[in-house]
Amino acid sequence: MAFSTSGLYVTTFRDVFDTSQTALNLDATTHMCALHTDSRVNNFSSDTTWANTAEVSSANYTTKGLALTGTSVTESPTGTLMWDSTLNPSWTPVTFTAYGAIVFADVLADEMICAVAFGGPYTATAGTFTLTWNTLGIFTIDLTP
Repeated sequence: MAFSTSGLYVTTFRDVFDTSQTALNLDATTHMCALHTDSRVNNFSSDTTWANTAEVSSANYTTKGLALTGTSVTESPTGTLMWDSTLNPSWTPVTFTAYGAIVFADVLADEMICAVAFGGPYTATAGTFTLTWNTLGIFTIDLTP
């Protein structure tokens, strides 16, 4: 099983903070959430641009997945930045097995933001597949030492 780790893509966030100053707007509603099979291998240090390598395939599932809506960055809990979406992406009816999701900035040449590993296979067979975000958001960054 290759898709086994969640994380942030270092290159994207480095480019936000260094002289590149990539304009990553985490509140934008053009970020995509795509589902992937277990043959997807993530390299958080060198992966930069999303590609549909090992993306799931099914009727009623489109390449690049779904656009996230209601995205926001908040301080929650204190000293921690939380990125979340009010949309729990859902596809129906679909038939596939997914091992994780990749979230990427569609308007920034598909720059990868984060990967969310499911911890194993999740299957939908002619049914609904819904990804429910954690109560701590899609990701959190603790800024306190």
